[in-house]
Amino acid sequence: MSLHFLKTKLCLGCSKGFEIVDLETLETQPLLDFLLCYDEFAFYVEKSGRRSKANFFVHWEGAPVGFALQVPYVLAFDPMFVEVRHIETGVLSQVIQGRHMRLLFADRPPSLGSTGDNMARNPSSYPPQRVG
Repeated sequence: MSLHFLKTKLCLGCSKGFEIVDLETLETQPLLDFLLCYDEFAFYVEKSGRRSKANFFVHWEGAPVGFALQVPYVLAFDPMFVEVRHIETGVLSQVIQGRHMRLLFADRPPSLGSTGDNMARNPSSYPPQRVG
């Protein structure tokens, strides 16, 4: 099971899928789409954990160590650059080059993971967004 705190909600991931829980009312909300970001790629899943958008699969240009969501973009932070991609299409919109780049703050901080042994347990994840 994975647990991710959002601003006013809680996202639970378990073998049966994902649930969003309102922390004030404890009611669950339907999960529309969930963007999972790993250090090599990103894709959308639906409540049961199955891919929800067959045409959306991002292979990062670098090896990001942090992610941020700024609708309608997802930012992937590699130490040498930041990739800015559109969350509906995955199209690369911009690359911001630099040195020692890193994410310092995100309104919706993700939980970090990798595509190795921790891939299924710890992806970077973002709350549901109605897209498309």
